[in-house]
Amino acid sequence: MNRNTFWGTFAMVLLLGLAALASKKEASSIGSLNQLSTTSKLIVIKPEAKLNQLVNANNRFGFNLFT
Repeated sequence: MNRNTFWGTFAMVLLLGLAALASKKEASSIGSLNQLSTTSKLIVIKPEAKLNQLVNANNRFGFNLFT
C-alpha cells in the first residue's frame, strides 16, 4: 500500500469515527431536551388583534422591501 493511500484511509476512518461520536452525543442531548419539554410547558396566548397587526406590518415591510 502506498503512503498516500494509507494516510487517506486513516483520515477517512478517523473522520467517520468522530462523526459517529458526535451524532451519538447529539442524540442524547435531544433526548434530554424532550424530557424538559414534556415536564414544563409554557403557553402564551396573544390577542388576535395584535397578531393581525403584526402580520399586516410584516407583509407591508416585505412587499416594500422587494419593490
